[in-house]
Amino acid sequence: MLAVFEFFQDTKEPPLSTLAPLACIPVDSPMPQCVVLVRPSQVVITDDVRVYYPFLHQLPDKLHHLRSDTLNKTGVSKNVCPEHMKIVLEMAYKQSKCLNLDFNTRNMVHTALRTLYTLLKK
Repeated sequence: MLAVFEFFQDTKEPPLSTLAPLACIPVDSPMPQCVVLVRPSQVVITDDVRVYYPFLHQLPDKLHHLRSDTLNKTGVSKNVCPEHMKIVLEMAYKQSKCLNLDFNTRNMVHTALRTLYTLLKK
């Protein structure tokens, strides 16, 4: 996977933005020695987003050597933004299928709404 990103870093074509809708960023899984691929819009470089797992992920340390401009072109963000909270809320809604949310998901949605409010207030 690192070779793919290094290829895109050094190549003009194809544009990195074509990777945005694809699950192409490897992130750590809670299962030992397991890697999961997620969409770039679900990955944040600097902020701690463990509270939003499995909807948002922090960029693994193994990928920090990649240039941030390369990652930004794919859709990875440096910090949490309102778009991330939108993703969290949409995915939680779809996962719940309009039924009552479990306690952990309810807390995560509450935190996402508070974070969204704070981000929009800035």
